[in-house]
Amino acid sequence: MISYRTRRIRYQTCFKCFSTAIISVVVLTSGLSVGYAADTSQNRHGGEAQPWQSEQLQEQLQKARQAAQATVRREQKVLSRQQAPTHSKRAWQSQQQDKARLQFQQRADREQRYLRQAKQAAQQQNKIAPRTGHPEPVSTSQQH
Repeated sequence: MISYRTRRIRYQTCFKCFSTAIISVVVLTSGLSVGYAADTSQNRHGGEAQPWQSEQLQEQLQKARQAAQATVRREQKVLSRQQAPTHSKRAWQSQQQDKARLQFQQRADREQRYLRQAKQAAQQQNKIAPRTGHPEPVSTSQQH
């Protein structure tokens, strides 16, 4: 059986590799497509790139950087949640223990109340004498 810690480490490793791969693909793809477009336009127009192409390249690179930064922030957020469950786990455990204690006390109180009510009903029905005597049955019809 794989422990929780081992699974968490594997997940973190996979998540880092996956996000790094995606960022690399995005950057390379955007760089290649812009580079290809710049190369074809240079060949057509005598070797000079159009100014809008370099602006487009800069915009795409900026977008790629922003996406990479957003991914890093998300990774850090996930890792911080995974690495700090001890405090929240303890808080959750103490909440659950408090709930269990409260439920146990409520059950005990309910049980005592039911027993008290049953005893009172039995006393009224049988008119139980103090401990020294025996209960006297109550008849439903009066005898004279």
